[in-house]
Amino acid sequence: HTTVLEMMEPEPSAFMTSMMIFMDPPTHTRYRKLVSRAFTPRHMAALEPRIRALAARFLDEFTGAPSFDYVADFGARLPVMVISALLGAPEEDEEQLREWSDAMLHIDPGEIMGAHATGIQQVVHDYWQAHIDERRRSPREDIMSELMTAEYEDDDGSMRLLTDSEIHAFMGLISGAGN
Repeated sequence: HTTVLEMMEPEPSAFMTSMMIFMDPPTHTRYRKLVSRAFTPRHMAALEPRIRALAARFLDEFTGAPSFDYVADFGARLPVMVISALLGAPEEDEEQLREWSDAMLHIDPGEIMGAHATGIQQVVHDYWQAHIDERRRSPREDIMSELMTAEYEDDDGSMRLLTDSEIHAFMGLISGAGN
């Protein structure tokens, strides 16, 4: 029921049952099919100009500098910014999203994953919920809008739209994986 031993419990929590990373086939397979839409050649090509601009901006900060920490100053920053763009976050929010993601994924020695992140998780939830609500009024060409309109096949074979909780689980999984 988990990805790390510290989170192992006899019964899975609601968090565990909401994210596809904790699911087994066939449910995992159906969710994976939905999320794979985020990584099509069309979506990746559409992001290329933004990714190039981000990379150039991060590296331009160090033009003429004798050295810089590649991981801290570039490698750790770029992936979560790209994922934020993929999910449809406004460019001006990318740095804040990276900070929230870093804070939620940070684990101090001896701490259980996510034990300190409850307050941040609510802030992030509220942030994405505002975007979900906005997409319902005005869909865009982004992954969030696609997830909201995608039909999901339940275990009984019936088709339905994803719930907001399921959309949040996808957003959390994709952004966490990007970090």
